Amino acid sequence: MPATIYAVKAAQDDGPLILALFQELQQGRARFGWSFEDRFDPRRLKATIASSGWDSLTTTEQECFTKTSFLLDVTRNDYFVYINMPSYGRCTAVKVVDREGVAESGSVFQYTAEWGDPPQRDFRSMLPCEFLFDFDRNVDVHPYLSRRFKLQGSHWTIGDKEKFEELLQDLQTGAPVKTADARLREQIKKPLLLISDQIRQTYPEKKLESFVLRVLTQMPRVQNAKKGPDVDGADLVFEFDGGIETLDLARREVCAVQVKCYEDVIGEIRAVEDVRRAFDSKAYTCALIVTTALSASVQFLSDLDKLREQSGKPVGLILAKDLAVLFLRYGM
Repeated sequence: MPATIYAVKAAQDDGPLILALFQELQQGRARFGWSFEDRFDPRRLKATIASSGWDSLTTTEQECFTKTSFLLDVTRNDYFVYINMPSYGRCTAVKVVDREGVAESGSVFQYTAEWGDPPQRDFRSMLPCEFLFDFDRNVDVHPYLSRRFKLQGSHWTIGDKEKFEELLQDLQTGAPVKTADARLREQIKKPLLLISDQIRQTYPEKKLESFVLRVLTQMPRVQNAKKGPDVDGADLVFEFDGGIETLDLARREVCAVQVKCYEDVIGEIRAVEDVRRAFDSKAYTCALIVTTALSASVQFLSDLDKLREQSGKPVGLILAKDLAVLFLRYGM
């Protein structure tokens, strides 16, 4: 994880200077303004403050030190995001490196002579860097980061390192841009899995059946939910209206439910075979397999598809995350 993530404002000028600064970033030099005379080197100003006090600085020197002194605390492996670089709405990310053999905890700051062609007097404060990416802050990033990548002064820090790491990984791998809905689904997946694991631990083995039964009884359209005869492959049974009564298309569906308590992957086909046995009894028009497993094996899914095809009846599969959603919606 990065030590610190800095966001900094690029130059006000959106013309040749911005392009020159962008080229400097590409060549491994991260430059900063308020550095247009030798005496504005923040190291020199810091030494003056230590020896003679803050009031010994001129107003301009005080302003320059206020804007650039944070650079002295930057260490390698920190990150910088230049806002509106190389153009408005885009950002450029670089990683601070150490090309001078400075100790890991030491400053990597440098103050250079005039640079560029034509020579530039300002932006002489410099950190050696590795160019990473430039990106659209309104398209490529998490909405939280997009907001943080709007101008908030000359510099500020980004606190959510996890989202920034995700951004770097997505840019590096060329991952497709995630919508806000997709990001939300990703974020809530972890707490849902935690809830499902608590369900598994609180209602182990056969006790899970009573838990699922209570959830089923709270669901709309579910009627007559009860313990199954078990001998015919149904742990639970419920009925629901599968037709449209006002159009004279009323139809009563009877669903056999298999409940399996698993920790990781449901792989054995016993649940599938139990449903097959329930269908053989001719008492059920559909079935549902409910499990605390996180996922199902390829073989399990293949056998389940075969059962659907051979029986001509729908068979639903509720895994851990889906069970947690049903609990939150109906079981509370």
